[in-house]
Amino acid sequence: MKKRQKFESNARYKEAIGDHLRGLETDIIALESLRAWYKRVRQQYGFGFGQKVPLGDAILELSPSIAKAVRSLAERDVQTKLNDLLEDLGSLKEVFAPVAELRNDGTLLVGEEGAIPRLLSAVNEAISACGTLASDNSLTMQIWLTALSRSGY
Repeated sequence: MKKRQKFESNARYKEAIGDHLRGLETDIIALESLRAWYKRVRQQYGFGFGQKVPLGDAILELSPSIAKAVRSLAERDVQTKLNDLLEDLGSLKEVFAPVAELRNDGTLLVGEEGAIPRLLSAVNEAISACGTLASDNSLTMQIWLTALSRSGY
């Protein structure tokens, strides 16, 4: 009984484990999982000094609610979706290379003032200006270009 009391009242254990320390009811598997996660963060971001260390420190200091939200985003594969979106944006920047505002990383892309709605509107206007040319699949690119240049595009 003395060992149990000594264990449960150990200040270092309480400081290190916090609310997870519940005497004999302590969930050892959860603590091992937490420790493994901590080690992975430190292996990935380092310890002490280095460019990535502050990011690792920030991850370790996340509140539980923020950590759950981040985990939820990861489970829904948001990172892959964001990467795909950035890749698509890169393709748009190539296609619309003459549009100076797309070369600016600070440009608002969506919404009423966004570059993409303005581009969509301009493309739709250009297609409308082509009239029947837009629906005639037999026309060559040369005829298209001639028609576009005549209409000011």
